[in-house]
Amino acid sequence: MTYPVTGPFERYVQRSAVGPYVLSCKRTVSLRQARPYDLPLGYYFLDFVTTKVSQNPHYQSENTTGGLSNYSPLRVTQNQGDWGDVFRDEHLAATMNKARAKLTAKLSNPASMLTALAESSSTMRMIEKRLRPMVTFVTLWRKKRYRAAVRSILTAQKFKNPKLERKRRKRLMILSEKRPADRPRTLANAWIETWFGWLPTIGDVQTGVKALSRDFPWEYITGKSSSSYEVKAPGSDNSVHKGLTFASCGASVYVSNPNLYLASQLGLTNPIYTAFELIPYSWLLAWFGNLEQFFRQFSEFHGITVDKPWYTLGLRDTVTFEQPLWPPETKGAGSAISFTRNLGLPEVALQWKGINRLSATRGATLASLLVLKNPKG
Repeated sequence: MTYPVTGPFERYVQRSAVGPYVLSCKRTVSLRQARPYDLPLGYYFLDFVTTKVSQNPHYQSENTTGGLSNYSPLRVTQNQGDWGDVFRDEHLAATMNKARAKLTAKLSNPASMLTALAESSSTMRMIEKRLRPMVTFVTLWRKKRYRAAVRSILTAQKFKNPKLERKRRKRLMILSEKRPADRPRTLANAWIETWFGWLPTIGDVQTGVKALSRDFPWEYITGKSSSSYEVKAPGSDNSVHKGLTFASCGASVYVSNPNLYLASQLGLTNPIYTAFELIPYSWLLAWFGNLEQFFRQFSEFHGITVDKPWYTLGLRDTVTFEQPLWPPETKGAGSAISFTRNLGLPEVALQWKGINRLSATRGATLASLLVLKNPKG
């Protein structure tokens, strides 16, 4: 009897030299399969070289297996029990999140109809607020009352108190007669209404129409991502790591439950994501982390069967180090490339990040909020 998958099979080669100390090793762990060779298999590969230009016996005795992250290149599965493990895991998780996002983007771009239903009353008020002045403008323009038509647009604001509204309309006959303090608030209100009212509403309608009109997916999809880094290792030595993390994933997908799939594409099957969107200032939290991607993962594959999924994580790292406190002075360099392939699709890792710089859109949004929250504005 022949099994379709056999293994694992390991191949390990290590070379070392005395003098300027050199350690080199290659390790491969793989599985084998019978024909037709159509199954994704787990795989691990490591190519590791470390060179030390010192024959310090104390240093060599503690670092013949690669040592700490300050003196050894980072590897994708090596647990060294120090800062290097945390740094490596964070960068690999961020790269994998990007690759997974590219994979799911090829599959769908769900709307947020459940959120739209929850906010339908405020959306209707927003639409009414803007459409009523437009209807008034068109009516007056057709009657050739041009000045009154223009005035109706410039002074169109709704107040709960009719007396205040009449006084406001009389005082604001033209735009130049507005108080200077009113103009920033008017612009800020228009910006917030556009970005958090009109654009999401129009986007949900367009996405919903596309979801209902597109063909059901039946395809093989993949996602890839990479990210470079450079970091100085903490400690008394001058150790610098430079490298690249890369990730990829793939699977065959097809719709097995059309009704559930359509409901998912309309955003009706993920109440957790809807609850997050309804939290005030949730968009501000999303600036500092991947909360939206984290909550969306719970409904990404509703109604879809995922066949033969896999993902790959890889790391290419180079380290240069110096330890002047040990006589004779110890210097060296190391490099390693390693990657591992696993079965299944990884979960989205929740990560927090800082903001190095604000985009023009985010800057305008924060400025608008500050203007609207300022009681003197």
